[in-house]
Amino acid sequence: MRLVERGLISLDAPVYKYIDPWNAKHTPPRPTLLELFGDARINTVTMRQLLQMRSGLHDYNDTEIFRWTVANPGQVRVRACVCEHACVRV
Repeated sequence: MRLVERGLISLDAPVYKYIDPWNAKHTPPRPTLLELFGDARINTVTMRQLLQMRSGLHDYNDTEIFRWTVANPGQVRVRACVCEHACVRV
């Protein structure tokens, strides 16, 4: 909320406007939220919705991600669909 008070972010702005530029700064660049989730609805999710846990995004399977990470140390899992509607980068 401090970032909102400072005017650095808006609760009603789509999250991708903050996350995608941040991901692009990494070397190598990380994928956009649309590339990760594979669902155009991700570009309509706001900061307010995330904070209220009302984005409509499904949970992902932490157990599957943990097992993959342990089995593949040092590798990056760019697009891993772990449920019907959500893909995550781990």
